Amino acid sequence: MSRAMPVSNSNQGDEPSLPDGAGEGTEARAVAARVTPLPVQFTPFVGRERESAAVRQLLLRGDVRLLTLVGPPGIGKTRLAIQVAAGLPADFRDGVHFVSLGPIRDPALIIPAIAETVGVRETAGEPLLVTLQTYLKDRAALLVLDNFEHVAEAGQHVADLLSECAHVKALVTSRELLHLYGEQDYPVPPLSLPDPGKSPDLDSLSEYEAVALFVQRARAVDPGFQLTEQNARAVAEVCVQLDGLPLAIELAAARVLVLRPEELPARLKSRLKLLTGGARNLPERQRTIRAAIEWSYNLLEPGEQALFRGLGVFAGGCTVDAIEQVCGGSDPQIEAFDGVTSLVGKSLLQRQAGAEWAGGAEPRFVMLETIREFAREKLGGSGELDATCDRHLDYFTQIAERSDQETLGGELPLWMRRLDADQNNMRAALEWSLTGNDRAGGRRAVQGLRLVGALGRYWQFRSYLSEGRQWCALLLDKTEPAGPSVDRARALRALARFEFELSDSVEARRLYEQSLAISRALGDGQGEAATLLG
Repeated sequence: MSRAMPVSNSNQGDEPSLPDGAGEGTEARAVAARVTPLPVQFTPFVGRERESAAVRQLLLRGDVRLLTLVGPPGIGKTRLAIQVAAGLPADFRDGVHFVSLGPIRDPALIIPAIAETVGVRETAGEPLLVTLQTYLKDRAALLVLDNFEHVAEAGQHVADLLSECAHVKALVTSRELLHLYGEQDYPVPPLSLPDPGKSPDLDSLSEYEAVALFVQRARAVDPGFQLTEQNARAVAEVCVQLDGLPLAIELAAARVLVLRPEELPARLKSRLKLLTGGARNLPERQRTIRAAIEWSYNLLEPGEQALFRGLGVFAGGCTVDAIEQVCGGSDPQIEAFDGVTSLVGKSLLQRQAGAEWAGGAEPRFVMLETIREFAREKLGGSGELDATCDRHLDYFTQIAERSDQETLGGELPLWMRRLDADQNNMRAALEWSLTGNDRAGGRRAVQGLRLVGALGRYWQFRSYLSEGRQWCALLLDKTEPAGPSVDRARALRALARFEFELSDSVEARRLYEQSLAISRALGDGQGEAATLLG
């Protein structure tokens, strides 16, 4: 068998000790036994002490040969991998080699990219994979394979390489797993965040990784920037709104050059427009948050893209049943269950434990808000927005009406928890019901009127009185031209209850009388009885 041919390099410096029994090919071994220069980092590494220690510990375990750092776009997988790799050369006597796969589009070029990095070139009459296996067979080296998701089908080549090189390990960064036997995954979490419901002091606020990163990057554009009592709450809110995503936080912090921190939270309502202007020496996909997410979106199959777009209508997560009912019409090419599984695997959707209800905990699936905004933007551009949002409104109206009936029995606590979990979806559905002035808008408003009537009991039990009053008043006003109906009488009763609870008994009585008149005119005995009870 031909021995590997190293690429000459006259600037290697001191070489690590060679393995015992080097024999023939010692020159080749000496050239390869080096640390490939890791990408130079121009800013200090913030936080991640726990994650760095955990990844290092996994890499040093004897049973871990392939470790994949997975996470959504902008979460900091590459930076974490570089940080860990920089501290590992002593543990891999034959070098740590960083292979950037971002520019590569053809999976067949993965092995040549690795070979070039470690210093091996192809020889006549032998597959390069075999040459590389021979070259690395007796070496203890770490391969850092960065940005693997767009060539994931080449994972088998990596597995084949590792199978013949017992002391070589691979640290992979990817937005999805390689799905190889023996692969160990490590989901990279967001940076630590303050509790949005609390107001920590400045010292404790600075200990949160997301806040520390914001301050560091803000000082890069404004050396005089300080975290103060005046801007602390705004900075914390920005970090929470951005889900602790390092890339998004860095891009937002750069805006303090022209905006006060207190102005940023409102601007983040259009975060994809705000989070631009990344450094020119970064890859294009890392210069804006939109480009970072677009990179992942373009790697999806058409059916997956359709499901991804549809998921943009959900606020605060959803169940599989909701996805099937709302997004089922998006594209017949992909089943909702399989699509959800795929999007979770690609770090574009997250699985969370759901609330206990209906006999068990139903898992929920959540998009990070920055990713959801992108999905909804794509949904609008596809021409599918109206139909998908209409299905969303219909679905949650049915859920609310079912819960209203069930709460009359012994299932009140369970349904209250279910509605708690979907409270933001209910709000999103109500907002949608108020859109449009044409026939479709009229139908939505009537559906919204049904929804507020069904949520009246929930809002009352949870003491969301002012919110319930606001929604009822808006929908009653919007649907007034439609005339009397059972749904209108019901919404009037709900609004009357809120006015009474909020100490306006005169207005409550007036609303009850309107509801009573409608119920009697329609011959609705059940509605009449409910109104008289009020």
